[in-house]
Amino acid sequence: MIADKLKEIREKTGMNKKEFAKYLDIKYTTYNNYETGAREPASDFLILISKKFDVSIDYLMGLKDEAEILHSYPLSSVEFSHIENYRRLDQYGQKTIDLILERELDRYKQFQQLQHKKANLTVVEVDDEPAEDYGENVVMMPTFMQKLCAGTGSIGDDVQLENEAYPAIRVPAGAQYAATVAGDSMEPEYSDGDVVFFNDTNTPRFGDIVVLSINKENYLKKYTERGFEALNPKYDILVPGESDFVVVLGKVLGKL
Repeated sequence: MIADKLKEIREKTGMNKKEFAKYLDIKYTTYNNYETGAREPASDFLILISKKFDVSIDYLMGLKDEAEILHSYPLSSVEFSHIENYRRLDQYGQKTIDLILERELDRYKQFQQLQHKKANLTVVEVDDEPAEDYGENVVMMPTFMQKLCAGTGSIGDDVQLENEAYPAIRVPAGAQYAATVAGDSMEPEYSDGDVVFFNDTNTPRFGDIVVLSINKENYLKKYTERGFEALNPKYDILVPGESDFVVVLGKVLGKL
């Protein structure tokens, strides 16, 4: 298909193959292989043709009939490589990729919705005076009213944050939220009633202690290659399934 498009473009210029290859500043044998279909052109060559003759790469690849580049999406070399590999697959392989792509798009859409929801959570203002006497050196921090425990609590439409006062010396730099731990799944490091401080990163590294939501249930776990692990050995590793909606809400930076 690409070979046919190249021939069509070249013939419109009135050049023969040697003249066309010279115009493009490539070897004649290389261009001849492209036009005869003996060799697939690399992405940089297609980008060159696209720019010189104002045609879209989609058109060169036979993905659309309109030659004009207007209203088409420019493809990076990586994207072009993905398309090439996709077209090499059989029907079963392409359907598999389609399913994965749809699932990942849905996951990312839900993640964006949840991030937006976090940014617009209702903050319940409390009295100006801190609940405990920490003196003047306090930090008022949005605190999740739902506790972090194994399988309870949820991130839903009624999520609220409450401004709580914490001693400034105990709040780690970069902390954006606080939450209370419930249960013993993270003992001995984190006990029932502990307050943890965390940021809002969604890209943790192996070994990080994270706050996460799985199907809208809150957890405090250690992120590892095997899954989300409890520190208490009596609890099983949490390994989400393909259909589970998982969002890492943040990395734990410290505790009170």
